[in-house]
Amino acid sequence: MNKITKLAIPALLALGLSQGAGAQDVKGMKAGDSLKMGETAYEVVSTSDSTAVLHLPDAEEGKTAYFLYVGGNLIPADKKDLMNLKDIDKSALFAFLRDNRTKWEEPQSLQALADFLAKMK
Repeated sequence: MNKITKLAIPALLALGLSQGAGAQDVKGMKAGDSLKMGETAYEVVSTSDSTAVLHLPDAEEGKTAYFLYVGGNLIPADKKDLMNLKDIDKSALFAFLRDNRTKWEEPQSLQALADFLAKMK
Protein backbone atom coordinates (compact mmCIF):
# COMPACT_ATOMS: atom_id res chain seq x y z
CA MET A 1 0.00 0.00 0.00
CA ASN A 2 1.44 3.40 -0.86
CA LYS A 3 1.53 6.70 1.04
CA ILE A 4 -1.31 8.25 -0.94
CA THR A 5 -3.63 5.37 -0.07
CA LYS A 6 -2.61 5.47 3.59
CA LEU A 7 -3.46 9.17 3.76
CA ALA A 8 -6.92 8.62 2.28
CA ILE A 9 -7.93 5.63 4.40
CA PRO A 10 -8.45 7.14 7.90
CA ALA A 11 -11.06 9.59 6.66
CA LEU A 12 -12.83 6.87 4.65
CA LEU A 13 -12.88 4.41 7.53
CA ALA A 14 -14.11 6.98 10.02
CA LEU A 15 -17.18 7.55 7.87
CA GLY A 16 -17.70 3.95 6.80
CA LEU A 17 -18.49 4.13 3.10
CA SER A 18 -17.82 7.83 2.63
CA GLN A 19 -19.79 9.71 0.02
CA GLY A 20 -17.41 11.10 -2.54
CA ALA A 21 -17.42 14.82 -3.15
CA GLY A 22 -19.43 15.46 -6.28
CA ALA A 23 -20.41 11.83 -6.84
CA GLN A 24 -20.76 11.06 -10.53
CA ASP A 25 -22.72 8.49 -12.49
CA VAL A 26 -20.30 6.05 -14.12
CA LYS A 27 -22.82 4.78 -16.66
CA GLY A 28 -21.40 5.40 -20.10
CA MET A 29 -17.82 5.80 -18.87
CA LYS A 30 -15.15 3.53 -20.28
CA ALA A 31 -11.58 2.54 -19.51
CA GLY A 32 -9.23 5.48 -19.90
CA ASP A 33 -11.79 8.11 -18.90
CA SER A 34 -11.10 10.35 -15.93
CA LEU A 35 -13.32 10.58 -12.84
CA LYS A 36 -12.72 13.61 -10.65
CA MET A 37 -13.51 13.40 -6.94
CA GLY A 38 -12.73 16.55 -5.04
CA GLU A 39 -9.27 17.70 -6.10
CA THR A 40 -8.15 14.27 -7.30
CA ALA A 41 -8.59 12.83 -10.79
CA TYR A 42 -8.72 9.03 -11.02
CA GLU A 43 -8.30 6.98 -14.17
CA VAL A 44 -11.22 4.65 -14.89
CA VAL A 45 -9.88 1.13 -15.40
CA SER A 46 -13.21 -0.69 -15.81
CA THR A 47 -16.91 -0.02 -15.27
CA SER A 48 -20.29 -1.67 -15.07
CA ASP A 49 -23.73 -0.07 -14.77
CA SER A 50 -23.15 1.60 -11.40
CA THR A 51 -19.63 0.75 -10.28
CA ALA A 52 -16.06 1.37 -11.41
CA VAL A 53 -12.50 0.39 -10.65
CA LEU A 54 -10.30 3.47 -10.44
CA HIS A 55 -6.55 3.86 -10.56
CA LEU A 56 -4.68 6.74 -8.96
CA PRO A 57 -2.10 7.68 -11.60
CA ASP A 58 -0.02 9.79 -9.20
CA ALA A 59 0.84 6.85 -6.94
CA GLU A 60 4.48 6.23 -6.12
CA GLU A 61 6.53 4.64 -8.87
CA GLY A 62 6.20 0.87 -8.82
CA LYS A 63 3.04 1.01 -6.68
CA THR A 64 -0.53 0.57 -7.85
CA ALA A 65 -3.34 2.35 -6.06
CA TYR A 66 -6.74 0.95 -6.98
CA PHE A 67 -10.04 2.17 -5.58
CA LEU A 68 -13.60 0.91 -5.99
CA TYR A 69 -16.31 3.43 -6.85
CA VAL A 70 -19.63 2.08 -5.60
CA GLY A 71 -22.76 4.23 -5.41
CA GLY A 72 -20.74 7.45 -5.24
CA ASN A 73 -18.47 6.03 -2.53
CA LEU A 74 -14.71 5.77 -2.94
CA ILE A 75 -13.37 2.61 -1.27
CA PRO A 76 -9.70 1.52 -1.15
CA ALA A 77 -9.26 -1.79 -2.98
CA ASP A 78 -7.48 -3.51 -0.12
CA LYS A 79 -8.77 -6.51 1.86
CA LYS A 80 -7.75 -5.15 5.26
CA ASP A 81 -9.42 -1.80 4.61
CA LEU A 82 -12.59 -3.41 3.22
CA MET A 83 -12.93 -5.56 6.34
CA ASN A 84 -12.68 -2.41 8.49
CA LEU A 85 -15.56 -0.62 6.76
CA LYS A 86 -18.65 0.03 8.82
CA ASP A 87 -22.14 -1.13 7.80
CA ILE A 88 -20.95 -4.06 5.72
CA ASP A 89 -21.70 -7.75 6.15
CA LYS A 90 -18.17 -8.97 6.81
CA SER A 91 -19.05 -12.66 6.67
CA ALA A 92 -20.63 -12.23 3.21
CA LEU A 93 -17.64 -10.19 2.05
CA PHE A 94 -15.18 -12.79 3.37
CA ALA A 95 -17.14 -15.58 1.63
CA PHE A 96 -17.12 -13.63 -1.65
CA LEU A 97 -13.38 -13.01 -1.44
CA ARG A 98 -12.72 -16.67 -0.67
CA ASP A 99 -15.06 -18.09 -3.32
CA ASN A 100 -13.98 -15.72 -6.09
CA ARG A 101 -10.26 -15.68 -5.33
CA THR A 102 -10.05 -11.92 -5.61
CA LYS A 103 -6.79 -10.72 -7.15
CA TRP A 104 -6.03 -7.23 -5.87
CA GLU A 105 -3.95 -6.20 -8.88
CA GLU A 106 -6.41 -7.36 -11.57
CA PRO A 107 -9.11 -4.87 -12.64
CA GLN A 108 -11.55 -7.65 -13.70
CA SER A 109 -11.36 -9.23 -10.27
CA LEU A 110 -11.80 -5.84 -8.59
CA GLN A 111 -14.78 -5.03 -10.85
CA ALA A 112 -16.52 -8.21 -9.69
CA LEU A 113 -15.86 -7.13 -6.10
CA ALA A 114 -17.27 -3.64 -6.75
CA ASP A 115 -20.42 -5.16 -8.30
CA PHE A 116 -20.79 -7.46 -5.27
CA LEU A 117 -20.51 -4.50 -2.89
CA ALA A 118 -23.15 -2.60 -4.87
CA LYS A 119 -25.58 -5.51 -4.43
CA MET A 120 -24.97 -5.59 -0.66
CA LYS A 121 -26.62 -2.20 -0.15
